Amino acid sequence: MTMDLLLQIAQVLALIGLTALCIALIATLRRLSSTLSTIERELTEISGVAKPVLRNLDIVAEKAKSIAANIETQVGHVTGAIATLRKAADNVLEFEKRIEQAIESPIVRVVSKINEFFGTFSGILGIFKNFRRNKPSQ
Repeated sequence: MTMDLLLQIAQVLALIGLTALCIALIATLRRLSSTLSTIERELTEISGVAKPVLRNLDIVAEKAKSIAANIETQVGHVTGAIATLRKAADNVLEFEKRIEQAIESPIVRVVSKINEFFGTFSGILGIFKNFRRNKPSQ
């Protein structure tokens, strides 16, 4: 009988342990359920807040793309304008060289002729001065 009694006591203790384990499991599952409900609520709130932010982010990204395309276009225009200015400056320099070549040669010839004239004139004046000095007094 002692064996039966010990077996019954062991069964009772096992049932008490299983009952305690089930009670602890129920408490843990309730806390888990509460935590999952809190997480669900917070995710819903985050989702509500995140949707407008994501829409705004999409709008900002589209505007940034548009601005980048506009900047690219403007850079193309500025590059074209710089190329046009460079070409105009080259044309001005070329025009200046042609004018210089066209005018410089005739001016040098005129100055040369003027120098020849004044040289000849100085020579004639020198001859007259020399002639006067050497002219016998009357």
